[in-house]
Amino acid sequence: EFAGSRATKGALLEALAMTYYGLGLFDEAVSLHTRERAEREAALGSDHPSTLNSRDSLATAYARAERLTEAIPLYEETLKLREARLGLDHPHTLKCRNLLATAYHAAGRTTEAITLLQATLERFEAKLGPDHPEMFRSRGLLASAYSVDGRTTEALALFESALKLFDARLGPDHPETLFTRNNQADAYNRAGRLSEAIALLEPALKLHEAKLGSDHAATIQCRNNLTTFYLAAGRLADVIALNEKEFRRVQSPLGPGDSRALQRAANLAMAYKAVARAQRDAGRHREALDPYRRAVTIQEDLVKKRPEMAIYKVNLAWFLTDFGMCLQEMDSLSQAEPALERALAIWLGRISEQSSVGPGSMGNLLWTLDELGKVDRKSGRVGQAIAAYRRAMEVAARLVAAHPEVPHQAELQAELHEQLGRLLAESGRSAEAIALRRQAVTLREQSLERCASKLGPDHPDTLKSRTGLINAYESLGRWADAEPRRRDALAVRRQTAKPGSPLLADELADLGRNLLAQNKGSEAEPLLRECLAIRGQAAPDDWAHYDAISLLGAALLGQGRYSDAEPLIVTGYEGMKERRATIAVLDRSRLREAAERVIRLYEDWGKAERAAMWKAKLGMPDLPADVFARP
Repeated sequence: EFAGSRATKGALLEALAMTYYGLGLFDEAVSLHTRERAEREAALGSDHPSTLNSRDSLATAYARAERLTEAIPLYEETLKLREARLGLDHPHTLKCRNLLATAYHAAGRTTEAITLLQATLERFEAKLGPDHPEMFRSRGLLASAYSVDGRTTEALALFESALKLFDARLGPDHPETLFTRNNQADAYNRAGRLSEAIALLEPALKLHEAKLGSDHAATIQCRNNLTTFYLAAGRLADVIALNEKEFRRVQSPLGPGDSRALQRAANLAMAYKAVARAQRDAGRHREALDPYRRAVTIQEDLVKKRPEMAIYKVNLAWFLTDFGMCLQEMDSLSQAEPALERALAIWLGRISEQSSVGPGSMGNLLWTLDELGKVDRKSGRVGQAIAAYRRAMEVAARLVAAHPEVPHQAELQAELHEQLGRLLAESGRSAEAIALRRQAVTLREQSLERCASKLGPDHPDTLKSRTGLINAYESLGRWADAEPRRRDALAVRRQTAKPGSPLLADELADLGRNLLAQNKGSEAEPLLRECLAIRGQAAPDDWAHYDAISLLGAALLGQGRYSDAEPLIVTGYEGMKERRATIAVLDRSRLREAAERVIRLYEDWGKAERAAMWKAKLGMPDLPADVFARP
């Protein structure tokens, strides 16, 4: 064959490869781009501009197929060829630098990505001027890298300047503008500014739908991000409303053979999963089961129809793990176990297929192993549970070592140490259990230090890390160590939450419990009165309102004010008992604590007959030495 025909063949292969790429068939795109590159190199040479474009297209397909160890060297080689052929400041060379930086970013090499993006941005500005559209894209890429690296102030400043230019030059509904706005919302979320992220995405979703259509990948991403932010903000009704609207849309009929059918099915599965998660987060586990089952069934069908689509398998494993968690929390262990085992098989298969494993894949594997450990533990299979937790701990250690740039990864390690510690304690292996809990405290202290320095003291991940450390201290009976951190957490919550916020009430209750455990009833009393006022106003019929009543009674009991404490402690227990079905599984221990307070009240008050009557009524002949030892 002569060169001209090979070049033509390369062009045809490129067109076909881009079609597969657009359909999300990245492995097929890799195969075709590989052939395209070979044809063009043979016809035109290795450094011809068309060949260089083919190399970039192949590297990009590798990256989208999560084959980063193949993508990065190819980008690096192509960049050298472009620099030699076109020069350091040619726009195509600079675009290649951005592609390489994006791959570094995806591989967790954030520092290298930022260094390359900063230098490229300077070259772009010198070559093209500050208002060129390529400059906007370069700013957006650097802003996203800053955001992931915890440099939120710099990230948001770049996003805001880029968006002003996008809005002015391209318009608010241009795809590039919408893409940047979506990333800016993610940066707001990472910065702990969740309300601003939501305020940005709500109108952005309408623009996406009007400009790109409801089935476009960017629209779907925007909708999924908004759902995630609603969940994080506790706006569960908004999650359900947004996704029930999606139910109606994606179930509308399409013509036979419509290419959107599979994507709509995937959207429907995601919507069902979002509603299920909202119900579970609200403690309505039983209402979550049907949407979970629907999501899993639809996703299973998608995997059967398109087994080559990796994203369908990933989503199925994700849904199965979330579903298994819900069943585990309901103690439906015989149903939870097979769901989690199927998810585990998918994650392990996924990791074995990847030449390099990122924090997402390892984190998903770890999550599933953790849930399986809980199932084994509840099922009485102590040996299997211990093995599952130890296996998960090995994965967690690898994850933290491989990705130290993710500041909260040690939280996963610490939680597993605590889970295994509880299991060993229940098995009579107290020395091992205490050692693990102490290791967990060290891990949580390290995690909090990293989160605070990298993300800031008020970031959600920092606050979560602080709460984990506090709970770890309290699990070891280190109430005095936990107290100042509880006070700090309350101070932060007063600054970030509205005065009547349920989140503020939760912080007040937690500090109150801590003080009660230290016999500081007089200090706990004003905090618990404030907590009771908030809960009584916000949700007077909720079980948590009656928990607050019981806690206030405990504060009065600790001061010897028995007649004042009695109606509160009794009413609190009875109100919680009436609402037992609405108490989330993880909070059921609060009901037992409330019952124990009733008995302790009458014992301390010297009313032995009433104490005996309540013991018989509650089936609690013996009480722990300290009712508040595990609040």
